[in-house]
Amino acid sequence: GGEIVFIETHDNFSVTPSPKLQQAADDLFGEETYYAKVDTALPERAARKWERKLFLTYDYAVEAFYCELIEIATRLTFGVAGTDTYARIDNASDSVFVAHPHIRRVKPIGRTSYIVIIPRYQEFTPTAISLAHAGVRFRDIAGNREIVISVIAPRSFTYDLNDGEILFSSDVPTNPALKRLVCRTSVPSLPALLAALRQRRLTVEHIYDY
Repeated sequence: GGEIVFIETHDNFSVTPSPKLQQAADDLFGEETYYAKVDTALPERAARKWERKLFLTYDYAVEAFYCELIEIATRLTFGVAGTDTYARIDNASDSVFVAHPHIRRVKPIGRTSYIVIIPRYQEFTPTAISLAHAGVRFRDIAGNREIVISVIAPRSFTYDLNDGEILFSSDVPTNPALKRLVCRTSVPSLPALLAALRQRRLTVEHIYDY
């Protein structure tokens, strides 16, 4: 007996049902070997552009509303997080506060020592670096005597600084030649560590305030 061969007609295959196709099949396999069957199933309609846009708009709106509910619930439970932190600093002359007007003196605790308010989050890192370069010393930050910083260094760099210790390191996905070091140091040692990093031309990525 013979075998049954199915040929799917499609523009991509350059196969179209026609008398010419039937004649070619008859010539190759013999007469009455060609049977055409029509697929009556309709292809699935592709979503229109406006339908996709409407669906995505609805999806994003629901997600935004859900995030807003979470934010409201968090604020009701824990309150609104402050944008400032307190620190005790030494060797802070009047010129330091003139150069850093966003730092507010709360209470003097010595001739050049103060309890101050410093901006948190992204502003904290450049502010702390600038204070350290100006010779200001930290006693504590938000009542803490230890602090964590992240540093971007060449992959070949070996940590041999006197201050601080490496907690862990990770790759920098955007630059295989670099690595990220996460270090812990005492708050009073922070200016010395920042000076050593600057001398080695390493980039301080972030100082994690409390």
